[in-house]
Amino acid sequence: MEEALEGLSSSASGLSSSEASARLAAYGPNQLTGAPPVSALKLLLDEFRSPLVLVLIGAAAVLVGVALIAEESDHYIDAGLIALIVVLNACLGFSQNYRASRGIEALNRLAAPSATVLRESRRIFRNIKKFVNYMLTGNLAEVLVILVATVFGYLPVTAVQILWINLVTDSGPAVALASDPAPQGAMREPPRHGAVLGRSMAALVGSVGVVMTIILIAAFFVGLRLWDLETARTMTFTGFVVQEYLRLLVIRVQEGMPICTNKWLWAAVSVSLLMQAVILYTPIGSAAFDTVPLGLEEWSILLAGLLVGFAVTTVTGKLVVRRFGPL
Repeated sequence: MEEALEGLSSSASGLSSSEASARLAAYGPNQLTGAPPVSALKLLLDEFRSPLVLVLIGAAAVLVGVALIAEESDHYIDAGLIALIVVLNACLGFSQNYRASRGIEALNRLAAPSATVLRESRRIFRNIKKFVNYMLTGNLAEVLVILVATVFGYLPVTAVQILWINLVTDSGPAVALASDPAPQGAMREPPRHGAVLGRSMAALVGSVGVVMTIILIAAFFVGLRLWDLETARTMTFTGFVVQEYLRLLVIRVQEGMPICTNKWLWAAVSVSLLMQAVILYTPIGSAAFDTVPLGLEEWSILLAGLLVGFAVTTVTGKLVVRRFGPL
């Protein structure tokens, strides 16, 4: 102890006020220097730099040009719809990023006891991993489904439908997932180290993404064989939404979380499913998103896919943890 105090040029009684002021002036406050805050304007502009968004903006511009040349008002409606979806998607993304950046700034200003910080850090780390698990799995399945169907000469979902899928699955439910409470016994767990996207997480995302792809591709081609392309697209469109919400349930089961502890999560899922039903079963929604109403036969196929997805992804998660270790 005496050697440590001597090395720090201090004493058992601490520093005097003058010495503390001198060291503060010489070395600065005892805190990490963070990156400068990002302006709200930059966060908003970043939402329009995605390649997919740029393609959609270009498509809207082309539609407007075609409408001006051909003097057809239908193209104005299509262009306006694409522009509306792009703006809504940008607003939601901006809202999430803005609140996240401000939340990080608020956390940096906190001076909480170490026990509380430890407990909250474990909860936050768990929720970040669940968020990454959910988002990457769904997005990987979207890319693979479109890629595989395109190889066979089909477009399984339209651009507007892709935007809607991202809107209802990546906004409310994804944000609510980040507010999950800490599970019981979190403080008794050993400290966790390593990256968020480690070997176990990458293996789980890849394997579950492939499982979801197989189920959705099967639903698309079954719908194509039994009915027509429009029905097959509607089944795939709706299948994306319900399969990603099923993923939320599986993640919580694998984490050992009670299903109904996060009321905001299930409120967001319920509202999103209601909005999906409006698109499927109202004339305005069907016309805007090129869908047809799904009957009992179509829903029975989607339900079978959900049951298979729940069983296979649950087993896959256990196998990944056994092979690669905890997530």
